[in-house]
Amino acid sequence: MIDKDNVLWENMNKGGMTFSRTDWPKQPLFNAEFFDAVSYAKNFKPRTDYWHSLWHEGEMAFLFADTNLGKSILAVQIANEVANKIQRNVLYFDFEHSPQQLRQRYTDESGLQWNCSHFLRRVDVRMAYSSDYTIPSLLSAIERNVVDSKAAAIVVDNISAIITDPCDRRFVRDFLKSLNVIRERYDLAVLVIGHTRRHSRYEPLSVNNAACATTISDLCDSVFAIGQSTTDPALRYIKQLKNRSGEITYDALHVIPAVIVRQNHGLFFEMHEVTQESRLIDRISAERWRQYLSARILQQKGCSIRQIAATIGLSKSSVQRLLNRYEVVTDPLPEENLEKDPQSQSKQSESESEQSSKSSEESPEESAAEEEPAAKSSIPPQRTSRENKKRKKHHRR
Repeated sequence: MIDKDNVLWENMNKGGMTFSRTDWPKQPLFNAEFFDAVSYAKNFKPRTDYWHSLWHEGEMAFLFADTNLGKSILAVQIANEVANKIQRNVLYFDFEHSPQQLRQRYTDESGLQWNCSHFLRRVDVRMAYSSDYTIPSLLSAIERNVVDSKAAAIVVDNISAIITDPCDRRFVRDFLKSLNVIRERYDLAVLVIGHTRRHSRYEPLSVNNAACATTISDLCDSVFAIGQSTTDPALRYIKQLKNRSGEITYDALHVIPAVIVRQNHGLFFEMHEVTQESRLIDRISAERWRQYLSARILQQKGCSIRQIAATIGLSKSSVQRLLNRYEVVTDPLPEENLEKDPQSQSKQSESESEQSSKSSEESPEESAAEEEPAAKSSIPPQRTSRENKKRKKHHRR
């Protein structure tokens, strides 16, 4: 194996992990049949699910969200639940909050404090390091605390406070690689907290919304995020975006709604039953849903975006956004909205029946003659190459 103690921290000072040929291992790599590796893995016990299939034993997970959505509140809650579950030390490396801020969060009005697990230990990095600290010294301190406390899991809150530019892929890659080295050396579970890039609340969450999304997706085993509902600003939801240990449980159709509440003398996420992400980030009106259904039917018949726009009465860009936004929605419209005005629906059905009876009385030749000009008028005529040349000459003059 590569001598990580002598090579890793020296190259981190240079700004990147660049190994030369002299760093290659002297012993040959372990070479065996593929099925031998599978049978060898049977000797190990299965990894424990630490928290709702979002964080497993011995894995590196990444949690990101926008500002002021409760990332640290959820991180502390996860660390406390894991500490109670495994009955081993869990280190919470706090790079953001002061003791006064924590006291406001985890003390009620009467002065009673939150009774957390005695296995949950906080490392105040703000007091130990000044603004001129280096990443290698910080990683060495993390490793030293892990060894001294014999921790089974660590939480790093957050990467944006450690690295000056969270969008710098080189530093994010080197930091996560170094954490992976520590994780593999001591069989740790690591949870890293981060921020999102510029993201619209009306769009579904994806891995690409995280800063340095490609690097995070490559180096982390699990990725999940916190989103905010557009229908209720106090409502959050948790969405799973990546899982190497199994299937993605909490996808766009099964997100976890949550509300931040004060209970047990502290702030915590109160989870609710799973629901669709589309119900939380967009309020679909009855008219908008009927437009989507009409556009989807015309698209299945082979009509182009221009033909669909002319038929529905929308612009081409609006039709494209309509089809893209509600593509994953299976039943976004409640039955209440469809039955708001039964009189108008009955009148609409009567008018449709009258129109169908009139059209049946007309001859097929007349109906075909009426349909042809309507179809021609719905699609604007395209200019020929000769007309385009004339227009160019006219503009030049």
